[in-house]
Amino acid sequence: MILMDEEGRKIHASCLKKWFPKFKRYLKEDSSIYVKKPNVAPNTSNFKFAHPESKLNFYHDTIVKDCENFSGSAHGFHFVDFNTIVSNNILESNSFDIIGHIFEYGHMDTSEQDKSKHKMLLHLQDIEDTKLKISLWGHNAYYMHDFFANNNSLAPVVVIVQFARVKFINGRPFSSTYFDVSRVFINNDIDEITIYKNKLVSENGQQLSSSGIKMIASKQDTEHDDFLKNHLFSNIEDLFEPLEIHKINKQFIIITIIVYHTILPSLIPWRSRVLTPDIIRTHDWLKLGKQ
Repeated sequence: MILMDEEGRKIHASCLKKWFPKFKRYLKEDSSIYVKKPNVAPNTSNFKFAHPESKLNFYHDTIVKDCENFSGSAHGFHFVDFNTIVSNNILESNSFDIIGHIFEYGHMDTSEQDKSKHKMLLHLQDIEDTKLKISLWGHNAYYMHDFFANNNSLAPVVVIVQFARVKFINGRPFSSTYFDVSRVFINNDIDEITIYKNKLVSENGQQLSSSGIKMIASKQDTEHDDFLKNHLFSNIEDLFEPLEIHKINKQFIIITIIVYHTILPSLIPWRSRVLTPDIIRTHDWLKLGKQ
């Protein structure tokens, strides 16, 4: 899980499979909860989606309740501008969020049997006209493919990728989604996309035409994705018993669950919003919103 509090701060959280039935009905994407007595431990994952130092663990004595009045951000985006990425000023070990519009897209690559390894390459451009290539994998690739199949005359196409990652090969950035963790938003009716479209119109004087979005030559797909075929991404480390546990006995956290995904058979990881111990207000319960 990735948990986010009402002020937009995020933390990685996990629940061992044996405790999951106790919390199953509460832990759903885009829902909000109160959490009491979670355990806080060091975040030892090689690749981090949230607070780099700590993580939350749900145990047998953790208490969870529904929350109906979460007042934080719906998604908790924290955008990184394209120039930061192409200038090699971002860590490979941390995820990031991006927003931009599509000016080229590739064919769906289904050469692998495993559908999670099917992919589509996008060429994105931001308000400052900086360009970035990103590969969508698995269900995110199919989401984009289906969008183009049903909206071939709709432009501009504004895309948000949340929890993306980047690898630098010979100084060149190769961005991609990350397993089932990353979320993709395509022309959704949300504030961030509406604001971006308005800026785009203001900068260009008019809406971009659909003819401005082109299909990438197939050879570009292959050249861009060579490293993705020949380099394995690191998975989230198996999080079992924490090395050091600090109990929060008198506070509840407000969480919003962003994404539910299963990577390890013995672990149910979640993304959501959470208050970390050093910034939690002194209430009997901590209020958390789930995305």
